[in-house]
Amino acid sequence: KKFENVVKFPSLLSSNRRVLEMCPSDAHIGSRFFNENHSDLEQIFPRMMADVFARIERDALGFSKIIFAPLGDMFHFSNRKQQTERHQQVVDGNGMNPLEMFDVASQMFIATIDKLLTYAPVEFVYIPGNHDGLSMYHLACRMASHYRDVDTFSTDLGHANRKWKLIGENLIGLEHGEMSKKNRVHWLAVEACEEWGKSKYRETHSGHLHHEEVLEVGGVKTRRLPGIAPTDYWHHESGYTGAIRATMSFVWEEERLGWQEMWQSTGK
Repeated sequence: KKFENVVKFPSLLSSNRRVLEMCPSDAHIGSRFFNENHSDLEQIFPRMMADVFARIERDALGFSKIIFAPLGDMFHFSNRKQQTERHQQVVDGNGMNPLEMFDVASQMFIATIDKLLTYAPVEFVYIPGNHDGLSMYHLACRMASHYRDVDTFSTDLGHANRKWKLIGENLIGLEHGEMSKKNRVHWLAVEACEEWGKSKYRETHSGHLHHEEVLEVGGVKTRRLPGIAPTDYWHHESGYTGAIRATMSFVWEEERLGWQEMWQSTGK
């Protein structure tokens, strides 16, 4: 009784200052996957998103905002020559051209955002990858145009390849994941110095390597997230196999430090 009188037990269901962060990464639309049909991606992504929707509805979670932040490389290449953003030649395309890839991504994202808007206001955050920086910007602009008359939709179209969001005293860095380990830790403190001073918990989210890992240095957790795409021929030939395909989502509350829930959606 004495313990119960002193400690206030928080309730996830009572908060109206809850934010959902969704970070799909590395779908590589247009890639030729090892031993899998490329249409598998068009099926697995909706199932991953359906898992997120089910979690929201199952727990009756209400959100003040949903941050939808694809972490880059949703497209496998960025032009008709099948080159990446750095003009590296891609040799394992599946035959799709950039226009077809863009149509598939647009359909996937619009279907997802249409559903998310039934739960809470949505902010789409542009994060470029090393394969698709320009294509991802075009996709973000497409979303901004499609939802231009929707008051509960907004886009972060800033040209920088990394962004940050402050939720209460939680500072979240978002980037694709190409930086060195040293810079992955320190860029947030330098570039988001004003928000850094207002925060007590700091974490960065990135993709790029198609597997999950966490490094904590100086009180900053750098969390690399898994990718959506199946193993392609390059990763298979290089021995990078066996990683779990998934998209990650995080439940944050403004009144509490650190994410309160982390959802792994494998689509299976």
